[in-house]
Amino acid sequence: QTMRQLLGNAGPDKAQIHSALDVLRCLHQSGVRPVELKVFDPFRLSDRRLKQPWFLFLSPQLQTDALTLRSRLDGVPSSGSGLVIIHGDFHAGQLILEMTSQKWWLIDLDDVALGHKEADVANFCVNIATHDDLSAEAIDLQLNEMFAACESGYGSKIEFNLLRYYAACALLRRALKFAERSESDNRIGAILRA
Repeated sequence: QTMRQLLGNAGPDKAQIHSALDVLRCLHQSGVRPVELKVFDPFRLSDRRLKQPWFLFLSPQLQTDALTLRSRLDGVPSSGSGLVIIHGDFHAGQLILEMTSQKWWLIDLDDVALGHKEADVANFCVNIATHDDLSAEAIDLQLNEMFAACESGYGSKIEFNLLRYYAACALLRRALKFAERSESDNRIGAILRA
C-alpha cells in the first residue's frame, strides 16, 4: 500500500512523517552524483500548463493570480545547502509499504534530478496540505504544521527560506494541475492564495 492509501482522509501523524523523511533523507544523502541528471526545474510543469489552451478558460482572477504568483517566483533564493539527488515529485503516493518487512520503498523516479532537498520536502508538505478542499487559511495552517514536523524530523538542517520558496512553486503546480482537471474555482483560488 502507498502511504497515501494508509493515511486515507486523515493527515499523517509524526511517526508517518518521520518514516517518509527517513526514506527521502536516504536518497538525498546517497552521495551518488550521476553526470546525466538534470538540475531540478520547479517550473517545468507549471510553465507548460500556463501555455495550455484550457488556461485561457479559467476565470480572469485565477489567471491573474497564477501569473502573478509565477512572476514572483523567478529566481531560486541563494542557499548554503548544495545540490543533492532529489526525487522531484515526492509525495505520500510515492511511498509503498512492503507489508511483510514493514519497509518503505520509494517509487516513480521519473523526475529524479539534482536540486535542493527542500524541494522534495516542500512538495510532500503541499501535497498533504492540499489533499482536501480547504480554505487558503486552512492550507496555510496545515503547511506550517507540516513544515514544523519536517524540520524536526528530517535529521539535518532544512533551510526555511528555501522550504517556503519551493512550497510556493509546488502550490502553483498543484493549483494548475487541479485547474487542468476542472476542479472548482474556489479550490484552485484557495491554493493560489495560500
